[in-house]
Parts: sequence; C-alpha cells; structure tokens
Amino acid sequence: MDWSSNQQTSIIGVITQYCEEDGITYRQADERTLLAGFQGRNFSYQLIAREREGHQQAIFLSVAPVKVPPELRALVAEYLCRANFGLMLGNCELDFETGEVRYKTSVDVKGGALTTAMVRSLLHVNLSTIDKYAKGLIGVLYRGLSPVQAIAEVEGVSATAKLAAQAGLN
Repeated sequence: MDWSSNQQTSIIGVITQYCEEDGITYRQADERTLLAGFQGRNFSYQLIAREREGHQQAIFLSVAPVKVPPELRALVAEYLCRANFGLMLGNCELDFETGEVRYKTSVDVKGGALTTAMVRSLLHVNLSTIDKYAKGLIGVLYRGLSPVQAIAEVEGVSATAKLAAQAGLN
C-alpha cells in the first residue's frame, strides 16, 4: 500500500485489510472496533482492535479469559507491574473493579499513516507478550506462586537471583 492511498484509508480499514490478508477471522463490533479470537499456549484470548476516534490512534487489547478474584487482585497487580517493568512496547492491565486482565499495545499515527506492517507488529507483540506472561498469571492464581516467583519462572531466572538483582538496585 502506498503512502497516498493509505492516508485515505481509515485506521480500522487498515486493520481490517491486515486481517483479511492474513486470514484472521474477525467480526466488526461497530464502525471503529473489530473483535477476533486467538489461541495461545496458555489461554484463548479475545482481541479487541479499536480506532480511537479523533485521536488517530490504533489500540489492540488482548483479554485473558480469567477474572481475578478480589482477594488475589493485589498479588496479581504486583505480578503485572513486575511483568511491565522492562517491556518496550505495550503494558499489562488489571481492572480492580472486575478482575479483568488484558494486554494493550497502541500506536499514534497523527501526521502519518498506519500500515499493515505496523498492524502486524503491534498484533504479534501483543499476543506473544500476553501469552508469555499468562503462565505466571496462572502460577499466581492457581499454584500459589508469589509475584516474584512467577516472574522468575516466566523470565527464566531463579527467584533468588531475581530478588538479589532487585536488592542490588536499591
């Protein structure tokens, strides 16, 4: 797609084009939102692709199929905060009211144009990151792991080494 034709295409239009080119099954929830399902190693995720009206932003949210119970929300919040540390693109989120866990990637294209290559990158980072950190989420929710232990398991470092490294930074 060349620059001039892409400027004429809406953000959701470019996302739709990418989905069609890549064979991704989706449904249009409204004029600015697409929904799709993806199977990862740890969960099946609902992906929400949204054009933020008036802001020239594309937002991808992948929602984990778990609701964190109120008594575990503080532990999961700590785990997600630890997961976010060092991420270059996107972030984990926890809704303290509902217990929803999701991962968000976004791009602002003001003064430019969204391309299908940008959509591919945002989508792949989004889905691979949430699935990677879902393993630790499962550990905190169902195996009684502490946030430090869960991060260490996901990132391939021992909990002791992780604690020592964090202590050295203080």
